[in-house]
Amino acid sequence: MSHFYILRHAESTSNNGENDCKDPLLSENGINQCKKINGFYDLIIMSPLRRTQDTLKYSNITYKNLIITDLCRERIFHIRDLKIKESDTEKNESDLEYNNRVNKFKNLLLNIKKENIYKKILIISHSYFCTSLGIWGLKNTEIREFIF
Repeated sequence: MSHFYILRHAESTSNNGENDCKDPLLSENGINQCKKINGFYDLIIMSPLRRTQDTLKYSNITYKNLIITDLCRERIFHIRDLKIKESDTEKNESDLEYNNRVNKFKNLLLNIKKENIYKKILIISHSYFCTSLGIWGLKNTEIREFIF
């Protein structure tokens, strides 16, 4: 049986108001938050944005397999939600586009669950995306188990 966990990335320079740039880095506080995170997971699924990848990089999390996918990236509302190589004129996601992406991600999770290969799965994502999965109020670097 698969157990799913979700982790909101550590504090970014955009979260703390330091700067509001494209694909922000973690703040110094965020890096320190990461150092307190540990655990072993059979599979990690994560957003391609730097704040999620750096959360894993600076943490003490170990894992067997890794999937990096746009399906669980933050909803595009603002320049900070864009990847470095994306155009500054990238349009915001419509409700329909975003909801379709969330549903594709849920289908990915269902397929992983059906395969029953991975026992502990960690998703590293963003506040808005976590809320879309029904996980409200996650603080930076908070991990919660969720039933899927």
